[in-house]
Amino acid sequence: MDLKQKYTEGIKTLRFDLEFMDYLSDFYEDEQDDIIKQLIFNDDILPKENTLHQHLGGRLSNNEVYFIIEFINEHHYESPIYLHIEEVTLDEYLDLMIKKQTLQRDGDNT
Repeated sequence: MDLKQKYTEGIKTLRFDLEFMDYLSDFYEDEQDDIIKQLIFNDDILPKENTLHQHLGGRLSNNEVYFIIEFINEHHYESPIYLHIEEVTLDEYLDLMIKKQTLQRDGDNT
């Protein structure tokens, strides 16, 4: 399933496994918007590795909800395919942060 960016600066197509959308629906609509914005911001800078799955942590702008995404971004893919997302604890997010395995947020370097 493809999602097109709603902003005027251009159209960005994200690639999702169908199950990702089911997992995303577990979040509130404003949280979904925040997550999608982060995926758009990070889509071109996610690491490309020839491994089955990669994981990165993220946090919502309210700094009260943390999540982890699973994706594939191999060298022969034009863009990542997002597979899974779920809420995690602050401790799990901090572990990912220490390993430098978190999404960048527009406007900061975390």
